[in-house]
Amino acid sequence: MGRTAVLRTSDRTSFKGCRRRWNWQSNLRQNLEPKQGQNALWFGTGIHFALEEYFDPTCDRPWKARPSEAFQAYVKATQIVGRQEMPPDWEELSEMGIAILDYFVDSWLPLRDPLKTYVHDGIPQLEVNFQIDVPFDVKAMYPDSPYDNVVYSGTMDRVTIDENGLLWIVDYKTAKVMKASHFANDPQVTAYCWAASQLYGREVGGLIYWQFAKAVPKQPEPLVSGKISTAQNQRTTRPLYKKALVDYYGSVEKAPSANIQFLNQLAMQESPDQDAYIRRDRIWKNRRSLEAEGAKILMELEDILNPNLQLYPNPTFMCPSTCAFYEVCVSMDDGSDWEEQLQMETIQRAGSDESWRRGLPKAIELMYGKKDSIDFDNL
Repeated sequence: MGRTAVLRTSDRTSFKGCRRRWNWQSNLRQNLEPKQGQNALWFGTGIHFALEEYFDPTCDRPWKARPSEAFQAYVKATQIVGRQEMPPDWEELSEMGIAILDYFVDSWLPLRDPLKTYVHDGIPQLEVNFQIDVPFDVKAMYPDSPYDNVVYSGTMDRVTIDENGLLWIVDYKTAKVMKASHFANDPQVTAYCWAASQLYGREVGGLIYWQFAKAVPKQPEPLVSGKISTAQNQRTTRPLYKKALVDYYGSVEKAPSANIQFLNQLAMQESPDQDAYIRRDRIWKNRRSLEAEGAKILMELEDILNPNLQLYPNPTFMCPSTCAFYEVCVSMDDGSDWEEQLQMETIQRAGSDESWRRGLPKAIELMYGKKDSIDFDNL
């Protein structure tokens, strides 16, 4: 059995950004990461788990209809297992996660299409960990390579199917500021669509980028002046603002013109797929673009898997703020003992830590006062 090179989108992006950094952090090379005091992915992992449970038609756990309760169970499970370090602001993040998910199911989603989860071979396609064989003959190209074959690996948060039978990959993101300008050159979009076409053998429409802002809207309260605010910076949405006007004035028509104008302004900022707090962007991909992506992967592998590749850096003004290896890189160039510094400041990159799932049965017992039938051995 040969050794398999596992290629990920992060490897491709890192390689094209800076070969030296890639050599240190890629699982294909030294597989290092900086020592850090908190798990930066803790919050996003909880949101992903809650949405996975909510959109799973086979889920029979007590939080099925309330993803915020699934998030609470995740928090308790990480504490019970105790192997995953909690971020210092975990209590604040927990409150935010609960509020975001409550707003999502109570206010945002009822006004919009939830999208139909694709079921493949009887299994709902949620948190799909894939490995696609890549037709790259490593030994023919590089006889001295430690690898014998290549797979492309990743995780699809969710796969949906539309009324035309097209598959759509859903990617959930949490962010302080939601963005849309990067879709055209986001390497994950086309790569995941290509992977899905290979995995399922059917046509893929594209990717749905589903963003959740780390903020929660509120229904406006009457001011001391006895009016409903029209301040541009208030955190609200059209449905919440409309409800405030109806509650206070009896109907929208009876509200002052300034309030009606602000309500209309909010309406112009919202659509069937977005408001200021949650948005879905659909990125279409055709068959030609997926074929082109497959060709790009093969071309990139000629460099990525070259055991004698020259590993020069690609310094930019952004390095100090974006590269965790910046100080080591500078030491390497100025003749300092960069190897000892690298050893002191980094550790072997850990795989995805799913140990918290072992705490779910106890979390359910604590939250609901009953035992759960989760298969402990398969978590």
